[in-house]
Amino acid sequence: MLPAVAQGAIGIEVRADDARTYAYVRALNDTLTERRVTAERACLEVLDGSCRTPIAALAEAVEGDRLRLRALVAEPNGRAAWRASREGVLSDGVALGRDAGAELRSAAGEAFFERLADLF
Repeated sequence: MLPAVAQGAIGIEVRADDARTYAYVRALNDTLTERRVTAERACLEVLDGSCRTPIAALAEAVEGDRLRLRALVAEPNGRAAWRASREGVLSDGVALGRDAGAELRSAAGEAFFERLADLF
């Protein structure tokens, strides 16, 4: 089972004009987690998903600087699901996420996303 996008990652918001707090918070950042979450969110962005949309994604670091992304969209009733996966270098995470999202969008079809918009 794949989790929701960015599930388990902690996000902290800082006012745009608060450089001092940003510096403190930035020191807490885990770069690997940031890159993984960014890849997952890139997939979600292409799918135009929200927290109510049945979309899942998991980006995992694999050997060295490699990243594996698995993603899924599903009918709300669970009757159908579409999956995509990508693997590449960590620095290409956004491109991997967008590409996986585009594959899922194409596989599920625009009618699927229109139905979701009507439901939620």
